Amino acid sequence: MCYLLCLLFTVSLGTIQFGYLIGSWNTASAAYGKRSGWNEDEQYLNVMIVQSVTTAGAAIGALFSGNIAFLGRWNCIIIANVFLIVGVILTLISEF
Repeated sequence: MCYLLCLLFTVSLGTIQFGYLIGSWNTASAAYGKRSGWNEDEQYLNVMIVQSVTTAGAAIGALFSGNIAFLGRWNCIIIANVFLIVGVILTLISEF
């Protein structure tokens, strides 16, 4: 019973974190839009694209996470962090 409750708690926290990250992009998009010179339509389109790609990436990651589970938790965390670091580096490029 305790195992099931811990599993449900972990799944719930992951969902909350995913929703929070998508919601935080809405706040940051105004600053990105102003810096990039987006008009209102471009900003709306870019926010939709980012949220769609984020959701698609999460779905693809969920599909392949079972295939790499044999590597162990620590190695899976390292692999996920590599993708995270590459994503952060790509956001730091001003002209892409």
